[in-house]
This record gives sequence, structure tokens and C-alpha cells, in this order.
Amino acid sequence: MTLELLPPKQSVIGFPVTAVPFDYQIELILKWAKRRISKVVCVANVHMLMEAHRNPQFAAVLSNADLVTPDGMPLVWLMNLLGVWRQNRVAGMDILLALCHQVSAKKISVFFVGSERETLDRMKVRLQQEFPDLL
Repeated sequence: MTLELLPPKQSVIGFPVTAVPFDYQIELILKWAKRRISKVVCVANVHMLMEAHRNPQFAAVLSNADLVTPDGMPLVWLMNLLGVWRQNRVAGMDILLALCHQVSAKKISVFFVGSERETLDRMKVRLQQEFPDLL
């Protein structure tokens, strides 16, 4: 599978969910980062898709995201039923850890936005312990 900047998507209850395996999605995010291309990545589960049905503003975020990962086996199973074979779960924590491993080796810097200062400080300490080469 060649790495495209716009990956294929599958409509799941009316919302586009990225239809490529975990490793491909990680490689794509890294490619964007290396090129310094700003993108929106949503880590979606069934609850998020249902909330999008109720909230038009949230629906717009999902519909316009560059990558909507299937975080949850019900989404993976549904995508399989819709013909997306070999789709696997692409969970937020798995994405974070995989990216931290990869960016350390590729000398790509990361930053985190949002949350409380205390939470960000705890994240920084833990990430520095687990990924000492993280920029």
C-alpha cells in the first residue's frame, strides 16, 4: 500500500472513518509531521459518532477531520462488515506511544495543547522517563 496524504475512508453511520491499518495511519501522521503539515486527527469510538448525530458542530469536526481512527472494536467490526478487510483498532493511547517511539528516532519534535497545567507537567515527566530522546 503506497502512502497517500489523503487515506481512504469508509462511511460509518454517516461519518468518514479512515479505512487503513494502524501502522499505515502512524506512518501517515509521521509524514505530515515531517512535512510540517497541520492536520486534524480524531480518535473516534461509537459514542463519538452517536454524539455527532446529536451535535451538528461536532459532526462538522468529524466530517472535516483529515484522519478519523476507529478506536473501538464495534467500529472495526462494522467496517469489516462494510467490506474494509484487515482493519484494526487504532486507539488514542496506542497512537501516542507509537508516535513517541517513532519521533524520537526521527528527531521530530512534539508538543501538547490543552488540559490542566498539572496534567501536562505529569505527562512531561512520564514521557521524559519513557522516551528520553523525545524532543
